[in-house]
Amino acid sequence: MFSHTRIKLERIGETFNIFILPKNENSDTVFLENIDLKKFIPSVPSHVKKDDYLTKIGIINQEWNRMQVNFKENQFSVINESKEKEALSRIDLARNCINAYLWELIFYTTEEENTKPVYHGWFNFPKELYSDLFEEKNGLKYADYQASLEEWIFPGSEKVNLDVLRTKLEGKEVVFENHDNEYYPEIGERKKKKMNILFPKHIHSIDDFLTDSTTYATFSAPGCYNQSDPRKTQLHRLASLKKVELNKTKSLNSNQELLSELVLRFETDKDTTLFVVGGIDISKPPVLTVEDSKKGYQMPIGIGNYSFYQNYAEIAKANQLESPYYGLLTDENHNWLDCHEIGIDGPLMHLDKEGNLHFWILSFERHSFVGHYVVKMN
Repeated sequence: MFSHTRIKLERIGETFNIFILPKNENSDTVFLENIDLKKFIPSVPSHVKKDDYLTKIGIINQEWNRMQVNFKENQFSVINESKEKEALSRIDLARNCINAYLWELIFYTTEEENTKPVYHGWFNFPKELYSDLFEEKNGLKYADYQASLEEWIFPGSEKVNLDVLRTKLEGKEVVFENHDNEYYPEIGERKKKKMNILFPKHIHSIDDFLTDSTTYATFSAPGCYNQSDPRKTQLHRLASLKKVELNKTKSLNSNQELLSELVLRFETDKDTTLFVVGGIDISKPPVLTVEDSKKGYQMPIGIGNYSFYQNYAEIAKANQLESPYYGLLTDENHNWLDCHEIGIDGPLMHLDKEGNLHFWILSFERHSFVGHYVVKMN
């Protein structure tokens, strides 16, 4: 019903006015005012820049993970009185994970308290502007990272120096329960994306995913799931959680915040995998039941990331360049592993009413959960 022909970006100092122009008579010009597009550009926290390798994988991981930002109510406007103005309740702007310039727009309406999409369009972000914003935000040469951001060029597996990110103050091994022998509620993304689980077809528990036979539909240009191109995984690496360590840390950002770090150690006959998630306040995840787990605190693997889905007001007040957050996969020698090759996107966490921490692992493209552990915080 609604269709749009092009986007006009008008720079006003440090921000942009964005005009989304109509293509048919049902549609109208949609307007976003004073948008800081640098918030969408991949970056690395300032304290990480002294390490060239962490800088590279931090920037690459931000581009390789989807960032979808929504605008609601008075955060956008429709220029004229029109059918589209009557219909629209939310607009999402997404920098997808395929390459640096493939972005998306999704418009939504609300019917009987349910939100549903009414328009989905793809556009190419201007390359020269992307380069300029990258260099303004990071103080780094875009050409040094361009190939990986445009073409998913693998950055190589080198040793990760966590001491660049934080100072470890103390640590201890903590008791956990492994719930991989159970299934999970098929709600939210897990319900919508179940069709993109290509193998296994008959799933009874999370354990069923934890083999290298698991495949998912690949997210392909311009931004659709392609079931004819199965995405392979190395999920055998997560088949056996042996140890969870909880560390007290001090971030090396300007604020030097006292935070927590979790280290999950997986061991198989073939290899050892460490999943490190740090720069987090372990008391802040919401208190939820397992049935409401989709509302948990979830983050992409990377350094200084935003979450997968956020409102513009949240990212407008956040400072990525001071973010203490990091999520990394390494082998037993602390060499970096590409989470997308293994088949995961990041952690999802929440507390329960007893104060225990539920740590879920999101699969590639968040099609399923591939881990569920309850960490005994007391």
